[in-house]
Amino acid sequence: MSVRIPLDYQPVSPSLSNAKSAKRKVLKMGFTTGTALSAASKGCAHALKGEMKDAVVVSTPIGLRLEIPLNYVKVDGEWCESSVTKNGGDDPDDTNGMEIIVRMRLNNDIGFITLKAIRGLGLVINKGLPVKPGEPAINPVPRKQLIDNLKEVLGEKFGAEIEVIIPRGDSISRKTFNPKLGIEGGVSILGTSGIVKPMSLISWFASMVEQLDVARNYGLDYVVLVPGNIGETSARRKLSR
Repeated sequence: MSVRIPLDYQPVSPSLSNAKSAKRKVLKMGFTTGTALSAASKGCAHALKGEMKDAVVVSTPIGLRLEIPLNYVKVDGEWCESSVTKNGGDDPDDTNGMEIIVRMRLNNDIGFITLKAIRGLGLVINKGLPVKPGEPAINPVPRKQLIDNLKEVLGEKFGAEIEVIIPRGDSISRKTFNPKLGIEGGVSILGTSGIVKPMSLISWFASMVEQLDVARNYGLDYVVLVPGNIGETSARRKLSR
């Protein structure tokens, strides 16, 4: 199967998909707040083992490994403090450029990590969210990502206490849906993939039109629009019944 294309070829499709997407800017990817938390914690884990790092390699839930720079790492007695700046790439996200600070120490509570929201990290107050009321707003996947990365440094058997400080978290959270969702005092630690795929309005519209074109060609009359991976999973479960 082949196709002959003239050297003066120009897209002529009436769909925005072909006409605009070919010219759109290539956007930079970034990493989630969950990856940032894992990086700062992993930096502390290395330091508490006697290894001071300028950057750490973080595993993500989708299997990619990212090198994340650390703003600083300092040890004071049994405690270590480390800082990471969340980089969302070209994604228009209010948390882009937000600092996440972790204070961490090892303890004798073997087999458990205690997570504490000190400042700027939200607390869940409503039921129905993935995290129980009264707990720091760190979603389940970032919690698992954090544990997996700490195990790479500390092994399978350890205990730790982690305090999270997000200096601008309270003010940033007011620009998000957190107050309406029942999360107070700060932002959430999110991310089901560990990476951020940026979408400008034009590129999002172009990709949507392409998918709608395919659906129409299959004779489908309806589509389901979801905000992300969690929405897609929920829609698949509900519609497959």
